[in-house]
Amino acid sequence: LERKIEFRDVITTAIPSIISWLDDTSVAAQAGAATALGKFAKHAEFQDAISAVIPTMIPLLAVHDTSWEAKRARADVVTAFGDFSRMFSK
Repeated sequence: LERKIEFRDVITTAIPSIISWLDDTSVAAQAGAATALGKFAKHAEFQDAISAVIPTMIPLLAVHDTSWEAKRARADVVTAFGDFSRMFSK
């Protein structure tokens, strides 16, 4: 959806809700939020909203849970950081 111009206003409005999922107790919700934010970060119009959340995502890398779900969340956060770094290096 992030590639469709007609959805960009809706996505921009939804970003704060997606960011709030990073504080969810569900690791799956955190992983989903990180993935979504990473995808949205590729688009200039979302960068200001997303750059503010980067400090919130860093603690997700330090979760010591060894479950598959926790490992997946960490992988998604790392992927999102890769997307963020490409966003800021342009």
